[in-house]
Amino acid sequence: MRWAARPRQLTFGSTVDSVDWTPDGSALLYAADTAGDERQGYYLLSPDGARERVLLPKAEAYRQFGVFSADGKRFVYSSTERNGRDYDVYVGDVATRGHPARASGILWRLCRRLAAGGRAGGAQRDPG
Repeated sequence: MRWAARPRQLTFGSTVDSVDWTPDGSALLYAADTAGDERQGYYLLSPDGARERVLLPKAEAYRQFGVFSADGKRFVYSSTERNGRDYDVYVGDVATRGHPARASGILWRLCRRLAAGGRAGGAQRDPG
């Protein structure tokens, strides 16, 4: 297979654990930890690698990225932030980078994408 352009490294330093495009293709989200400690921070990176911003700083908790909402305004991930042992589902806001809200009272099962308009209705829930 012949590439249209040569691959170019965009990140340096931290260990990149995963990467995904935002729904509109305007940025890459990547998860990175420090020296393989599996405690990820989330970062948005421009496709050319010139601009980067912290979406969620690294934490003592373990995290696993889930999905973006279809409009790209929210994202879902799981984390052990509550007690360091059990995973909960969190919903974060891309624009504000405010502290994500923990989904509580039900057991969540993530779909591939959230519902249009950023509503959490695209995630399936099972009575808990």
